[in-house]
Amino acid sequence: MISTSGHLISKFPEVRFHRTRILSFGRTPVEAALFLKPVISTRATSLEEATCGMVHYIEDPRDDEELAKAIVKLLANPDSPERLMEIKNVFAQKYCAEAIVKEYMKVFGITTA
Repeated sequence: MISTSGHLISKFPEVRFHRTRILSFGRTPVEAALFLKPVISTRATSLEEATCGMVHYIEDPRDDEELAKAIVKLLANPDSPERLMEIKNVFAQKYCAEAIVKEYMKVFGITTA
């Protein structure tokens, strides 16, 4: 069985995993990916949508064995630098300030002159 306490993160600084059952927006995995880190996340709440289905996922955020297998798999078959850059570029474009403002304007029906 594997624990997700801080000592595990320090042993695997090249991987970021995000286990949560309740989160309104998946900012943590998005931020890690923006720093070119491979991400293992859950499909809980809005995480898969927030990460555009582009990172690695586990189904049950409470399943230590599933997480352990995902970590081992990712370490054995790491994402290429090109793949990490592709993910970063998608997130950088989707979540830049200009894109967020445009989305808000659409939601509130605001048009520019």
